[in-house]
Amino acid sequence: MDLSDIARKLGLSQHKMLIRKATELRRLCYVQFDSSIIGVGEVCKTVICLEIAATRFGEVIFERQKAVKLSGKLEKAYIRSFNSLQNGLNIKTTLDIKELGI
Repeated sequence: MDLSDIARKLGLSQHKMLIRKATELRRLCYVQFDSSIIGVGEVCKTVICLEIAATRFGEVIFERQKAVKLSGKLEKAYIRSFNSLQNGLNIKTTLDIKELGI
């Protein structure tokens, strides 16, 4: 499945910069490490790259439940794969007051 198809299913197809960033992150995945070692398939990797790109932009609302369903994994496995991929790409998340207060 293509990245633009998955973005359309998640309702993100109108955000062109987000799709470009997710494509760049997906290329970095291919270059930096073999994601099959950590058990992340192609569709799941694409969904996770879209989520990382959406959280980096901040202005895009990303529905994680829809992403988990589309990835074909259970929620715990998806979160574990998300964290592994994020650490593999060396991307740090910053927490703000809103996220800490919830």
